[in-house]
Amino acid sequence: MGTGAGTGIGIGTGIGTGIGIGAGGAAGALGAAVAALYAATLPPSLPGGDAGELITAAYELGVAHPPGYPLFTLLAKVATGLLPGGSPASRVNLLCGFLGAAAASLLFYTVFSYCEAQPQILVGTAARRFFPAQFVAHEMMRSSLHRNEDTGEE
Repeated sequence: MGTGAGTGIGIGTGIGTGIGIGAGGAAGALGAAVAALYAATLPPSLPGGDAGELITAAYELGVAHPPGYPLFTLLAKVATGLLPGGSPASRVNLLCGFLGAAAASLLFYTVFSYCEAQPQILVGTAARRFFPAQFVAHEMMRSSLHRNEDTGEE
């Protein structure tokens, strides 16, 4: 954990001031938020696609269409017995929400850990992704300034 001179909370080690919660804490908070959001919007019955076949295969410990998804089938069978809820479909849907939240958390942890040493990579990538017009305008202005510095023009 990073510590600083201030009293705020910084994410990471040495970024910001105060007690850093680290990539693991931030990833855990993100995973909890995603799991809560999914649980709040959980479909109570069968969603579309192959869900019905996969839930039935898990409930009866059968084999779904190839490749069969054996790990998912076993995890879903355990979920139908252990997780609270109404129908087996809602319990399997809840399992899928938890697994999705875990995936989001692990992805965040991986990216944050990779970019922690150079946070400008993460910030720059996000800026280019979410604000492309501003990024292009900034780059055009920056290149124009560099040309003016090279030629001595104003």
